[in-house]
Amino acid sequence: MSALDVVAIPGYPGKWARRAVVEAWIEAGRPPLNWAGRTYEEQLHLALYGPNAADDPRVSWTRVPHVRGLALDLASWTPAIIKRMQAAGFVRPITVRKGKPWADGKGGFSQDEPWHFELKQYVNKVFDIPKVKASQTAGLDQHPFDPEEDDMYTQQDRDRANAVYAAIFGNSNITGQPTETIWRDPWGHKESTRYGLLPIDIHTQALVSQLIGQVSALTALVQQTATPGQQIDMKVIADAAEKGAKEALSGLTLAARIE
Repeated sequence: MSALDVVAIPGYPGKWARRAVVEAWIEAGRPPLNWAGRTYEEQLHLALYGPNAADDPRVSWTRVPHVRGLALDLASWTPAIIKRMQAAGFVRPITVRKGKPWADGKGGFSQDEPWHFELKQYVNKVFDIPKVKASQTAGLDQHPFDPEEDDMYTQQDRDRANAVYAAIFGNSNITGQPTETIWRDPWGHKESTRYGLLPIDIHTQALVSQLIGQVSALTALVQQTATPGQQIDMKVIADAAEKGAKEALSGLTLAARIE
């Protein structure tokens, strides 16, 4: 996936541009469009037979940003729309009125096209971006562009992600039912569990802390019985067990529960 991929513009059948341009246009709120990308063949037809003057794409020194998929012509360019487009990274490089450039045009070109927007990052790099041929745009509408949908993320990828999630947290967190997580060991034998690794690990930590508490209690008991005539103080033993368990759980989010 590249910022310069040629993609269909959502909501505008037949219209396309570079991925970076479409993403920025969506960020700007999807203002209405008149023109977007033009293929080399479409631009050539306009240059030869169009009612208005158009750059000839055969000429090496012409910018033809539409042919490179880098320009959008808006159907409306209110101050609010212009502000959103600018915030998304667009400028209007072909905007000169009565000899005075628009602020974002910085002089612009000889034409006056306030509806024409280009991404600022590519304005001075158009000659580095190849012109788009008709063969590159064929069938684009059959694969609508959605910036929130990763077209490289397949159902197999989803299944694998769910399997990893189930292994960590337990399958019930996916199904909502007390179902088992099932897998096969290296020898092909079927295995299953109702718990994920995280619940098992937390439960294990709790058991370890309880064992450490019990060892601490036994240590306190031994210390008391080592002194002749000393009576066994159960509170000291219980306190030792609780302290040992809490120290074992220090740094974890679990609370020590000593029964």
